Amino acid sequence: MSASRGRLIPLAAAGLCLAACGAVDPPATGTPNALSGANPAAVSTSAQLAAVCSGCHMAEPSAFASLEGLSEDALRQSLTTYAFEDDGTTVMHRIARGYTSTEIDAISAYLGTAP
Repeated sequence: MSASRGRLIPLAAAGLCLAACGAVDPPATGTPNALSGANPAAVSTSAQLAAVCSGCHMAEPSAFASLEGLSEDALRQSLTTYAFEDDGTTVMHRIARGYTSTEIDAISAYLGTAP
């Protein structure tokens, strides 16, 4: 599979996941994030990558587990497991396989809390 095609599959899956979950409101605190309507050029790459996660893993009650309160290490371990688990066939496996190790580190650092 070509590198560009390999990147399109997880992005398409993430888009479908976002569409299925509906729009996510920005935090009430007004903290800028990738979903708050800020100029995309002004939003960090880490925030843009992490914004995909919020489509399903929001802090409010949802069908998926919240990522709130998870440490950077726990997130990195989970994403890495999803990315490299041989027999994984869930949407999460497919999305995680589209990220490089550097992107997994960036997402984990952006979403993770201090231990």
